[in-house]
Amino acid sequence: MPATEIAVSSAGKVGDKEMLIPTGQQGAVLPHVQDWVTGKLKAKVSVKDISATVLVKGIKQWAVFEEKSGPKKFGLPSKSRNPCCAPAAPAIALLDLTQLEMSKITHIELPAPGGAELKSARLAAGLSQVEAAELMGYPVQAGSRGGLQSRTWQALESAQDERNMPGPVFALFLLLTHQHPVFSLTPKVDGLRPTEDQAT
Repeated sequence: MPATEIAVSSAGKVGDKEMLIPTGQQGAVLPHVQDWVTGKLKAKVSVKDISATVLVKGIKQWAVFEEKSGPKKFGLPSKSRNPCCAPAAPAIALLDLTQLEMSKITHIELPAPGGAELKSARLAAGLSQVEAAELMGYPVQAGSRGGLQSRTWQALESAQDERNMPGPVFALFLLLTHQHPVFSLTPKVDGLRPTEDQAT
C-alpha cells in the first residue's frame, strides 16, 4: 500500500479526543507502507498506537501513532495498522486512496451485442423474450393477441432496429445467466469482498 507523509496540526479537543488537521504539506512518498515501517524499526524508533484518542479531519482511513520519546504524531490507513512516525514535525502517513480504490475495480471488456448475439445468449439461457426482459428490468406489456410481450427486447434483437443493448447491461445478463466467458458471480462471505481467487 503506498503511503504519503503529510504534516498535521492540532485543532484542540472534540469531546474527549484530539482533532488533527492535515496542513497539506507533504513529505516522503513510499511505494509501500512497510518500507517506512522497516526504516523506523532499523532506526530503533519506538511508537505507540493512539488511534482511539484522536480524530483526523478529511481522512477516511487512518491510524495514528505517537513516538514514545516525544509528542510527534502521524497516521496510517486503518487497514494497515503498522507503526510509522515522522522524523521531525507532527505528520500523517496517508494511504493513496485513489490507487487503492482503482485496484479494487475489475476491468472487463463490455462490447454491445448485436441482435443476433443477444438472441443467441437468450436462447442459450433458456429464456423467452419476456423472461429475459423481466430479468434485466425492461418493460413488459400485454400482447395484442393475449399474453405478454416486451417490445423493447424485441427491438434489441431485431436486425432492422438500430438500437443495441448497452455493453455493461449485456455483461450483467451473461453473468446472471452464467454465460460470461471469463467471470462468474460469487456470493460474499460474511459481507466481505471476495478474494482474487474467489472472483473467477
